[in-house]
Amino acid sequence: MLNKESKQTKGIAVGLMVVGILVLMIMAILVSNVVSENLKIPWLSLFTPDEDLSTIKDEVEEVKRIPFKGDKIEPKLINTENDFGFKLFKSLLNKNNKQNVVISPTSIKLAFSMALNGAEGNTKNEMVEVLEYAGLSIDEINNNNSNLMNLLQATDKDIELHIANSIWTKRGYNFKHDFLNTNQTYYSAEVTSLDFASPEAISQINGWVSKNTKGKIPTIINNIPQEMIMYLINAVYFKGPWTIEFDENLTEKDIFYAQNEDVNVYMMRLKDDFKYNSSEEYQVIELPYGKNETFSMQILLPREDTDIYEFIEDLDGKKLEIIFSDMTEMEGTIEMPKYTTEYETSLNQVLMSLGMKDAFNTGTADFSKMIDAGPENVYISQTKHKTYLEVNEKGTEAAAVTSIGVGITSVNPVEKSFYMKVDRPFLVTIKENKTNTILFLGLITDPTLQVD
Repeated sequence: MLNKESKQTKGIAVGLMVVGILVLMIMAILVSNVVSENLKIPWLSLFTPDEDLSTIKDEVEEVKRIPFKGDKIEPKLINTENDFGFKLFKSLLNKNNKQNVVISPTSIKLAFSMALNGAEGNTKNEMVEVLEYAGLSIDEINNNNSNLMNLLQATDKDIELHIANSIWTKRGYNFKHDFLNTNQTYYSAEVTSLDFASPEAISQINGWVSKNTKGKIPTIINNIPQEMIMYLINAVYFKGPWTIEFDENLTEKDIFYAQNEDVNVYMMRLKDDFKYNSSEEYQVIELPYGKNETFSMQILLPREDTDIYEFIEDLDGKKLEIIFSDMTEMEGTIEMPKYTTEYETSLNQVLMSLGMKDAFNTGTADFSKMIDAGPENVYISQTKHKTYLEVNEKGTEAAAVTSIGVGITSVNPVEKSFYMKVDRPFLVTIKENKTNTILFLGLITDPTLQVD
């Protein structure tokens, strides 16, 4: 039998052991919470394929893009992006339809790059060819796109540039986590699972679009067809003040010689030093944005009596780059209209005409890296591209949205000064000057035209 002192000693030891265990348990819980909070790892999305992705939306949104590696962007990626953009732009022009056409090559290419991560076989090969990615591995494509997105958005504090991506999946379908996680990691894509039969699904998707374009593009879908199981969406928003603003007091009514008729516009006027060039075929000017002039607008104006469509037909991305690089700074006067224009188009037919056929074919599309569809086949059912462009005395505001709906079956002499009056159809671009990435590319045939 233990004496009284031994019992007390044993009791103290047991008590200290219990306290020690409790302290260790509390420390383990705290460490676990800290690690989980800092890493933001969507554990459930990795281990429970049948889980509703909407329950892990907060964790998914916090997945970090890979670290930006400075200027580590393949020059080929930029060149091919501009080549693709101009090729697509020319295919969308219709000489018989004198509408304004404005696209964002960056938006379109990023959206289809996300879809590319789910493609296999000939579907993948055709997409790579049309997107001008030939010679680049899928890892190089994703890494370069991630770095490009970071560079564009971090280039200039005076410029508001926002690029966002999202993936909306139909509840009840199990999409492959490698596909979702790749797009989360490299494109910062927000992933949300929705009941597509609910009216709230449309408003939620459109709400995301409106938020990420500052309300300039309020909607991208009007209804969700029964066969639709996924939407991949990219949004680009740009707002830049001119380095030198136009004086509103000098803006006056004037005539613009549009394709169909002469129209009245408000013509802005500015005299200063600009990058400029001219030839027997055109005049071209660059108007910079912000203090650092890292972004700029280029206006390419064919000479009078030149058919704008024939002029564009002779251009491509490389020729456009040469025209822009040949500009030199000189004093001159620019007169150009202030305008707001919107554009909307489907991309299905034009991309198929360029060679991306299998992706839109219910029988031959191969998106097996996206989802296990069983006996059913997954294909790109619909695409839509919408843009907004406003140019005034203060600067420029532009937005673009690209949606991909995935369905399932059931040299001249140097001038001392110049004068350039943009009073007829012209080509306009907005680009980042370090990489020469063209964010927006458009043909303005009539500044007064509005979308019905």
